[in-house]
Amino acid sequence: MCSRLGIDTGNIKSVVFDKSFNTYALTSLIDFFKNCSGLETISGLEYLNTANVTDISYMFAYCSQLSSLNLSNFNTTNVKNMSCMFYSCKNLSSLNLYESFNTANVTDMSYMFAYCSQLSSLNLSNFNTTKVKNMYSMFYYCSQLSSLDLSNFNTANVKNMSYMFNKCQNLSSLDLSMFNTANVTNMSDMFAGSSTLQTIYASDNFVVTGITNKNYKTGLFTGCEALKGALPAYDKTKTSSDYANYKTGYFTKLVVRNGDERYGVTGETTKLTVDNLALDDDKDFVAFEPFAAKAASYSRTMTTGTTWATLCLPFDVSLDGKNFRAFKLLSVDVDVVELEELTTSIAAGTPVIIKMNEGETELNFSVANNEIAHEVVSAADGDYQLQGIYTQKVFDKEADNNCYIVKDNKLMNPAKLLENTNNKTVGSKPFRAYMIDNSTAPAAGAKMFSIGFDNDATTAIDNLNTIADDNAIYYDLQGHRLNAPQKGINIVKRGGKTMKVIIK
Repeated sequence: MCSRLGIDTGNIKSVVFDKSFNTYALTSLIDFFKNCSGLETISGLEYLNTANVTDISYMFAYCSQLSSLNLSNFNTTNVKNMSCMFYSCKNLSSLNLYESFNTANVTDMSYMFAYCSQLSSLNLSNFNTTKVKNMYSMFYYCSQLSSLDLSNFNTANVKNMSYMFNKCQNLSSLDLSMFNTANVTNMSDMFAGSSTLQTIYASDNFVVTGITNKNYKTGLFTGCEALKGALPAYDKTKTSSDYANYKTGYFTKLVVRNGDERYGVTGETTKLTVDNLALDDDKDFVAFEPFAAKAASYSRTMTTGTTWATLCLPFDVSLDGKNFRAFKLLSVDVDVVELEELTTSIAAGTPVIIKMNEGETELNFSVANNEIAHEVVSAADGDYQLQGIYTQKVFDKEADNNCYIVKDNKLMNPAKLLENTNNKTVGSKPFRAYMIDNSTAPAAGAKMFSIGFDNDATTAIDNLNTIADDNAIYYDLQGHRLNAPQKGINIVKRGGKTMKVIIK
């Protein structure tokens, strides 16, 4: 922008956007601040209307005095080109792109952060890279970068990854476990010069079969002296793409992601055993295959007065002496969600609804020498299922109206939970569960179910009333009519509905 106006860009120290600037519907921001080498601050970026912009390449290139950028209001929905966007922003130490950037239509990210030599961390886990074809030199010479989250990168359409992490001299590990490189045709010097890089996590989808030009297979690991995987130590004669694997090369197969912690294996047949797996509500847990833990633990403090909650853990839980009762989903009718109490243990990966004993607010679990389940065992009845989660989940008020979350003594869908607020989403922490209605017309279903639990331990969730009412007729399994529900299995008829109720 400045250079096009004939302004000496090197003398500009501050740029301020007025509110009136919002009326300009720009379609391109190519070179907008390029070569503003003295620029220190940009204010009012929220007034920069980017809704129709398709190209922001070189937008901040060579802004070598910028130390931070607030792009929280950037609308990048239609952007296709982000190449060299922050190229040579050598003083940029803070860059938050987690909440604002929509990259769903971007095809080119080459050199995007190249020479951002003061950036120490980047969280790009929200980036949608489904359409990206070019990641050439994307993080080239990010020499201070020590934390880089690419855990959700979809690289199925990327063709060029050459020099992508070249000279990232402060990175000790990289999680590329989601990388699919089937269409990549160039990987030359991909990690070269990253001298402190010790571990690269990758999966079987990291392949080099699409690279036919031998020059594009060379030098991937040149100068990566700290790197080891199946190869126990760096070998300067083994730096080509032939060693981009976890069986005979420098990679490690990722088995567990627990927050910022990573655990993996190398070689052909090794099974992972973790010494201490400490699960926490602030850490997403993802396991790609079963493994063992010498010790595993989880704890949760609930708000005082909490009675009902949900739980789903990846290891077996004994119910002996516990300060809560656990129930699994048994069946669902139009009016009733029926639960069955578990009395001995909760199997690994099984989602349950729990009832805390009176006055209890703490959950504490600790097991030794336990197999850890990498998958959740969903409890289902027809169109309904109780779904466990190991990672945080955000429910949308409109899109997730068929989901029910435990709140107080209710199961509510997001619309009901948020009906008196301006919020559009509600979140759930890891190691919990929610109920899903998978019927063809879930919008016509109940918005809320009340949890009914009386002294006779009737285990039912009812969105109308309790089971015992004047309109209900009761039978035992042999068909004999009962005056009232009895302990054991009861057949209950109410109106045109027939259901099974278990009383413990």
